[in-house]
Amino acid sequence: MASFEFLAVTISILGLAASITYYANIIQNAEKARRRDLIFQRFQGYDLDYFRAYHQVALQTDWKTPEEYMAKYSRYGDVDAASYYSYILRVYTMAGVMYMEGIADLDLVFKLYPAASVIRFWELFKPIRDYSIESIGHPDDYYIAFDTLYKEAKKRYPETPSFKDTFNLIKGQKPS
Repeated sequence: MASFEFLAVTISILGLAASITYYANIIQNAEKARRRDLIFQRFQGYDLDYFRAYHQVALQTDWKTPEEYMAKYSRYGDVDAASYYSYILRVYTMAGVMYMEGIADLDLVFKLYPAASVIRFWELFKPIRDYSIESIGHPDDYYIAFDTLYKEAKKRYPETPSFKDTFNLIKGQKPS
């Protein structure tokens, strides 16, 4: 009789352990689905507008100083160019925020937005970033999420060529 009670208790404990494992798995999968949904809701920038803006911004390489860039491409010089720049900056900032908050890991972020694109954009516009912090008065923390994303991308891909070098290679010229 004691062995029957022992068997009944053992089966009950095994059933309880199986149910806990099952429900923990369901909760974990639901959390992954929730995060995935949240990521795709927040990453709405990944569309034709993103690509159009990215390629327009990539062509904005004909400036030597931040002041020259601002004269040509700021909202006072060319509203469309300024809008493209702001759009890409916002998209990469959002990607950085998602990473920093633990909502998206770097593998997912770099699957959505190639690390080389993040690196090239950040390096091309670092002088504009610095200028906007120093001269215009943007707070430094405005760029923290994008800066973090850039640093992580650079750790993974330290040899990524710049926009200018990439375009020179396409044109058959040597990198600068």
